[in-house]
Amino acid sequence: MKKQVSVESIIKLLDQLTGSIHLIDSEKGGVGKSTFARLFIEFLQIVLKLAREQMEIIDADKDQPLIGRTYAPEYYPTEEEKKGNVAQVSNLNDLVKEIPLVYFSDNEKLLSQTDIIFELSLSKAVIVNLPGTVFSLVNQWLEKGVLNETIALGIPIYKWFVTDGCQETIDILKKSYELYEDKIHHIIVKNRGLATTDKDWWAFDEDKDLKAYFDLYQAKTSIIDLPHLLVGTSNYEAFKKRNLTLREVSDRETATKLGFKYMESARFRQWRDLGFESLNTLSWQELPEQKSDKKTEDANQSSISA
Repeated sequence: MKKQVSVESIIKLLDQLTGSIHLIDSEKGGVGKSTFARLFIEFLQIVLKLAREQMEIIDADKDQPLIGRTYAPEYYPTEEEKKGNVAQVSNLNDLVKEIPLVYFSDNEKLLSQTDIIFELSLSKAVIVNLPGTVFSLVNQWLEKGVLNETIALGIPIYKWFVTDGCQETIDILKKSYELYEDKIHHIIVKNRGLATTDKDWWAFDEDKDLKAYFDLYQAKTSIIDLPHLLVGTSNYEAFKKRNLTLREVSDRETATKLGFKYMESARFRQWRDLGFESLNTLSWQELPEQKSDKKTEDANQSSISA
């Protein structure tokens, strides 16, 4: 028997009316948030076939926008690239030009900068890579009208919360449920690479308050695993600092040209595929283009049959 899926638990990227907001969060540094961000973006691109023009990638880490430099280099050029990108950036529309300026601050005069996230979500899936320790700042921004407007317009907000099971992330997650209740979706990403045993997850799995929130808001709560990435530190640092994509290091020929050994590339590929499988356990709303393509395909099949 096919498992019944709640409509509220289906993840929407965009439809004919609006887009969506995806906050990639952890609050605590060093729990694998940027690693998950890479996986998530490439899952949308490769598996769900979300076109580049259907999404915007915003890196709110103004000091080290590594995700932005990797997946939206037109907005986040390196110091060396900035001069060469002036002409390209000048051709972007006014709203998109402001993407590199987005970061969270307690200065109310800068609210208009973060509002770019909302403006873009009116028609696109907006992926926001958050830096650490901005929970209160993001909350302030949402409370100053943004959350009410997204609810009124039917723009879903998804908090992709990466955790290693430690008490600090448990407390932040409970605070998020306390503040937002069922107004946003919580998707918990358990990093099995940092916490590998059941003992490591005991505090998380046995927290009574957290369990209660999961039960109360189960229609808007999902939990997935981020698999263990078995690559050496030096290889991962090279991958990250050179702004390489998983697609590049997972392809044997490309990876070889970039200086990675066969098994190094193979481990990246194996991890990426396992991560894609984990994300694919979630329920995703069909994209408008996919529906259109299906109609075309059906029409072609009818013509062939005729």
